[in-house]
Amino acid sequence: MQVPYIGAELTAAEQNVWNRIYTLLGISNITYKSERMIEDEVRSMSEPAGMMAMSGLMERRRGAEILSERFGFGDVQVVWRADNQSQNYNLLGNLEKTSELLSGSTHGLAEAMRDDS
Repeated sequence: MQVPYIGAELTAAEQNVWNRIYTLLGISNITYKSERMIEDEVRSMSEPAGMMAMSGLMERRRGAEILSERFGFGDVQVVWRADNQSQNYNLLGNLEKTSELLSGSTHGLAEAMRDDS
């Protein structure tokens, strides 16, 4: 009796289920061929996850407004969590590189700012 190998199909089906779960939770997910995708393909695949995330965010904002009005909490804000520390680090690094390119110097922006004060 021959049993066909269906491991690849099972793996693809499992990945498909996880991709649907991630999308419903508002988490961006990219399929296997992400290294060969163009930017528009990546953006279009991330859109459903973004829409689901925004839907939940808008409902939380609406709930915060209702609670604020009903119980007088004041101005309650619901915002999307972001990793600002990494973004600021990347911004500073890019500014340092730009400063070095423009001035032709080898020291970074942080040292230049210390020298000015």
